[in-house]
Amino acid sequence: MIKEDIKIPVDHGRAVIATTVERPRNGKNSDVLIVMIPGSGPVDRDGNMRGMRASIYKQLADALVQSGFATLRYDKIGVGESTGDFNHAGLYDAVQCVSDIIDYCNSTEDMVFNKIFLLGHSEGTIIATLSASRKHVDGIILLCGAGTSLKSVITSQNEALLSEIASKSGFTGLLLRKLVSPEKQRLKQKKLFDKVMQTNEATVRISGRIVQAKWLREHLSLNDQKILQLLSSLKCKVLVIHGSKDVQSPIKPFYHLKNLALDHIRTVMIDDMNHMLKKQKEACSLLALKKIYKKSANEPISHEIVDEIENWLQAMR
Repeated sequence: MIKEDIKIPVDHGRAVIATTVERPRNGKNSDVLIVMIPGSGPVDRDGNMRGMRASIYKQLADALVQSGFATLRYDKIGVGESTGDFNHAGLYDAVQCVSDIIDYCNSTEDMVFNKIFLLGHSEGTIIATLSASRKHVDGIILLCGAGTSLKSVITSQNEALLSEIASKSGFTGLLLRKLVSPEKQRLKQKKLFDKVMQTNEATVRISGRIVQAKWLREHLSLNDQKILQLLSSLKCKVLVIHGSKDVQSPIKPFYHLKNLALDHIRTVMIDDMNHMLKKQKEACSLLALKKIYKKSANEPISHEIVDEIENWLQAMR
């Protein structure tokens, strides 16, 4: 394996994105590059953030390189070794970042690849979809979140949490129902959406907490219909993978895409895989999510997701 850390200028040189490029030493597919786009939050190139270290992107990149593909993963704007302000970066700054990475690869002699694929996880599925609608790529891989807007994700998580609280038995359930009322929770979400839509500022403070207003505002301008329309009209091939125990991304858009039966989109459901790309024995639960993720932090990602991606990429050669 050949590993190289590269700093790529983005946003007309106003920021620098820190990347890691890995290539197989003598791989037959090394002319194929997979650009890995992370999910929401201050996530680094390995897939880690404060309080959550699972290295899922590093694991996936290593597996793909072992199969002969080159990978590029990066620290988000203002995260790790990348410059810029994370809180001021919006959705379309992230999209531009991907475009600048593609341009860099296409214009740098030792970075030119015959084929470039985008691989987005969680929020990265939205970024990959938008990027592919603007920039030529040979295909996109969407993990845990394809075909849905962030607004739908937030609303779905909120409703799922309220449903879980309503059905929780014993003293814990009683206490949670006392502390969290459906009406107040829905009103809280509405106030959040209203506040970010009523300002042009990059950030706002809500209950003493800094909220990425620009980022959320740009996400709220998209709905499921728009994202599905973009996916349906893409000229490149698309691989959509979802896990049956993913409680963070709604499952309905996956089946919507599956039922469309479009020739350029392949959909795969992996049994018992959660949002962190790992097999989960426990029942689905938003209330126990942190505990479940912490318990499996050192476990490997699902071999099935690796196999599906590798087989699909091989077929694209």
